[in-house]
Amino acid sequence: MRKGQVKKRISSISAGLILALLFSVVPQQPAYADKFPEIYRIEFNDVEKLVTARNMTARMAREAYDKAKLNIGAQLDAADERIARQPYIEMIIKNSGLSEEMQGLMGLLFAPGGAAVGGSDLETYRLDTEKAIFSIVQAAQNVYIQYFETKDTLAKMEAQKPVAERNLGITNLRQQLGMATANDVAAARQQYNDLVNGISMVKRAHETIKQQLNLLLSQDISVNLQIGDLPLIPEYMITTINADSDYARAEGLSFTVKKMRLENDEKQDNAKRTFKSEFYKTYDDLKASWDTLKSEQAKYALEQEKYNISELKYKLGMISAIQRETAYSSLVAQGAAFGAAQRNLLKAYLTYGWACRGLTASMGV
Repeated sequence: MRKGQVKKRISSISAGLILALLFSVVPQQPAYADKFPEIYRIEFNDVEKLVTARNMTARMAREAYDKAKLNIGAQLDAADERIARQPYIEMIIKNSGLSEEMQGLMGLLFAPGGAAVGGSDLETYRLDTEKAIFSIVQAAQNVYIQYFETKDTLAKMEAQKPVAERNLGITNLRQQLGMATANDVAAARQQYNDLVNGISMVKRAHETIKQQLNLLLSQDISVNLQIGDLPLIPEYMITTINADSDYARAEGLSFTVKKMRLENDEKQDNAKRTFKSEFYKTYDDLKASWDTLKSEQAKYALEQEKYNISELKYKLGMISAIQRETAYSSLVAQGAAFGAAQRNLLKAYLTYGWACRGLTASMGV
């Protein structure tokens, strides 16, 4: 296998790892699950630690790299010096049990006069392995957040259900009084049925997310995993950020910059420019998410006041039950919008945090 082919195949390893994990059609009992006790409750701040330690794909990635790094080198150290070096190396590589990618990589690493090239390729593989593990962690964080997105969606739809049900009843009554047509009734019934079916779909999706988290933790999908609340990002965590200082540190951690350092100065300079642009974009997105949160919070407070007034009017007989239920549905909907803004701020904060650790959009994370 030629050098260019090896580098191309190595660069696709992390994507393959993530695809294999996230797009498995049939959930299966994860291998090695019996090595870890089952987890019945998880908190968001523990996701990275638990997924890094337990996730089967992350562990396989580390084991593959460790095997590639140590196995052949150890065998070479024990070789009889009287045996010709290159044929022995080729024999070890052929019988090592390593993948085709790693056999090609080791061939480069130990080729006569090619130690520097091989070492660079091995470093590339190391960076891709580390990036893949970080990407799995980020995927788990996103799944965790998605659990609360479906929870809010479900609450909003459940609040709309009594309104749609009462509207159907009123439309039926209006038809009996000659004030509505059969088409009006059919439309109201269809709206109600669509809402009921939608609620069932979201409920199933909500439970499926638990299964996905169980898989990411390498435990059986049937475990009734309890999911802790999402952390809130207080204002001081945004206002105390020094983006320029963070960038100065993050550039040295950038995976792309590190990889291009193994190529040439021009590629490294391009990588630095790209990373800088993407880094500051994550910071701008974070600030925008904070502004959106403040706006949605103010809207929610206003909607709460409106609902309180509606509740009082209903008790005084000034508005109907459906008007009260509509006001409550609006409150829940705005609460969902406020919750979405909180989650988007958390996502933006996490994205900025990953950028501070050297991972940005161009790396597929």
